[in-house]
Amino acid sequence: MTTVNLNNWTAESYDRAQIDALKYKAKDAQWVVFDGGKSVSQQTDCQPTLFYSDFNIVDNTISVKLKVDSNFDDDHIGFALNFKPGDTTNANADFLVLHWSKSQSRMALCSVKGIPDFINFIKLPVVATAKTLGSTGWKSYQTYEFKFACTPNKIQIWVDGSLEFDVGVSFDNGRFACYSCSQGGVVFSDVTADVSGATSEPGTSNGPAELTRWVAESYNREQIGAQSQEEAKWVITAAQINNGQPTFFYSDFNTFGHTISAKLGVETDADNDFIGFALNFKPGDTGNQNADFLLLTWNAQPKRAGLKLCRISGIPQFMDFLHLPVVAKAKNLGSTPWRARQVYQFKFKCNSNKIQIWVDGSLEFDVDGNFEDGRFACFDCSQAAVIFSEIEAGI
Repeated sequence: MTTVNLNNWTAESYDRAQIDALKYKAKDAQWVVFDGGKSVSQQTDCQPTLFYSDFNIVDNTISVKLKVDSNFDDDHIGFALNFKPGDTTNANADFLVLHWSKSQSRMALCSVKGIPDFINFIKLPVVATAKTLGSTGWKSYQTYEFKFACTPNKIQIWVDGSLEFDVGVSFDNGRFACYSCSQGGVVFSDVTADVSGATSEPGTSNGPAELTRWVAESYNREQIGAQSQEEAKWVITAAQINNGQPTFFYSDFNTFGHTISAKLGVETDADNDFIGFALNFKPGDTGNQNADFLLLTWNAQPKRAGLKLCRISGIPQFMDFLHLPVVAKAKNLGSTPWRARQVYQFKFKCNSNKIQIWVDGSLEFDVDGNFEDGRFACFDCSQAAVIFSEIEAGI
């Protein structure tokens, strides 16, 4: 069994308007990975939402701890067993959810077909009821240990060592997912898996990058003095749509050993702030006092215009992003602002002693030094409507 890094998992939620969840005042789901990728929390009283793995479930044995770290509310938590990315908008979706409700005092294996309305998630069709917990609700602040063993024709689920489900069923493969519906404060932790059926190995990539496996990470607005900024919001393709705090959308592979290409553009002329890329970001660096990574930052403000390779050390204050230490200026674009609605083509080739960056075919940076490896990331600071697209990584 291997300890799973939850930084490689992906959040996906039903559209609140589409499933009529706004009528019930459901908030947008908020998944937060912490504890070095060992734990994830869903924090809001939200629409049905899933946080799914980067591997498939069939022929894997998976264990996970589950706890509701709050006594506010009494709704629905659990796991999806064969979720497929995009199922929240798929009219032909067909997957299983282990649905545990405190208000209904019920643990059941249920079927999700199509796109149910919000209220129908409390009355999903039941495939099987738990042997000893079928009429028992979860308890706040109590940690439960789950184990899952699934094959194409059998599902077995243990809770705290007790075999609660042993179901013979025709079972399509899919992703394992943490699940929450209208319940905040739920924590999933210590996930381990025999990932023999993994879709790919984290840390490597060849060809078009699968952005659904990338992870968003932002600085804490209050900690860095950016309370006036909106909360950053990344949307896959990837797009960062808000005028937010400094924020990153980082890859599931390291920069070194890859030739990376990406297109970058801003779809509005309403602002003129910072965009760019991080070259060796490490998950958790926004909260790491010892962080040390390189940032390619492009500013369109007249007094600060230009493309520069800068260094981030520790946790800068919001206004410090205006004055980051410069490692090198672009050869041709060092004093040139980016232009709205213009698409720029970037190419990166980095190793431990050289960084090369091209923009629209022109070699803008050819920098020698000693560099540590890390994740490649899209970066945005206080600039809405920035679009990163057609990202490819070749070995």
